[in-house]
Amino acid sequence: MRYRLVFIFLMIIVLMVGCSDEDGTISETRVKDLEDEVSLLNDSIMNDAKRIQKLEEEINELDANNQELEGMIAQQTEEEEYFVYSYYLAEQFIESYIDKDINSMRSLVSDEFTISNDYISYRYDDEEITYSLPDKGLTYRLNSYGYENENLSFQYRVYEEPSKGIVNGYFINLEISLINGQWQITNIEFDI
Repeated sequence: MRYRLVFIFLMIIVLMVGCSDEDGTISETRVKDLEDEVSLLNDSIMNDAKRIQKLEEEINELDANNQELEGMIAQQTEEEEYFVYSYYLAEQFIESYIDKDINSMRSLVSDEFTISNDYISYRYDDEEITYSLPDKGLTYRLNSYGYENENLSFQYRVYEEPSKGIVNGYFINLEISLINGQWQITNIEFDI
């Protein structure tokens, strides 16, 4: 912008010299015309500076929005990666539960759980919570899933006789978390 002003003043000097009367004086109307032209150019420079500032503000706002969107995309991608593995883990647990595969269930849950041939138990607020394992064939269906605070949760509807529908069943809620670099089931709740 500094070079523009220098250029404008040089042009004014050249025009003043070239626009002088025969006796070497510059006419007052020509001076007034040049002053008006300089004023218009200065206004134009000021308007351009304001437009540049406004565009820079818009660019900064767009950059901030872009960074926010990139963060959201990264989080969504991470959640999708978590979901794929966690869904597989939850399905393995439910199938092991229905088949009463004790060793498989034990390998999928955190150390807080005790799994025997007859029950699943864990401590909650100094109370032992125990759930009996099923004694007859069951089937299941994924009811819902969610992601919150880096924990994935799955809710399964488990029921006994498919021909009667799911009205005679119950829900099993599983929460899956990353513990020491390994995905594990960290919470099991039965909603009967």
